[in-house]
Amino acid sequence: MRRAMLLTLVAVALPTAALANTIDFATGTIDVTTGRFQHGTVTRNPSGSFTTPDFSVTVTGTLGTIMLSTTSLGFGCNTNATGTCMFSTGSVKIQMTGGPVFMDTVSSGMIIKTSNGATITAMLNKNPQDPTGGVVSYTLSFAPGPAATNKLVGGTAFAASNQVIPEPSALLLLGTGVIGLAGIMRRKLKHDTRVRRS
Repeated sequence: MRRAMLLTLVAVALPTAALANTIDFATGTIDVTTGRFQHGTVTRNPSGSFTTPDFSVTVTGTLGTIMLSTTSLGFGCNTNATGTCMFSTGSVKIQMTGGPVFMDTVSSGMIIKTSNGATITAMLNKNPQDPTGGVVSYTLSFAPGPAATNKLVGGTAFAASNQVIPEPSALLLLGTGVIGLAGIMRRKLKHDTRVRRS
């Protein structure tokens, strides 16, 4: 019974652990969150508008830092109004706490501005480090005031590759399959041992 329990834990825990906050340059696996918000900045115009032709945003959390710098902002990004605008180029840098650095360029992106924050999404180009491409996403809360470089009062940032990441249910199914195979092998070994003794 103890062996079965141990096999269950190993079969479920190992694949799940492999998914957490990983940058793998060989296979293009990117799965990074910043963790609990620590600090962040966004460079923008007075009164909350975004600069033109570019702006930059950095969010640092307990698990890492994700930085995005854009160029060629589209129409509407240099106004104070809320709404949506697009950008077509830029760069991304991801630094895991105590881990590797990932860098890529941006193929396209979108800024949805609100009265006190923004949602920013950027699609990453394919490159040798990330052959599948990827996405970076921010949800930001701005500090009040018209300063040119505002500290963020809150925010989250997430980066992921476009390759398929197994869902927890699929991992659980895989784990039960491994346990089932282990049980079959154990029965077979017991049966073979009894046959030899008789």
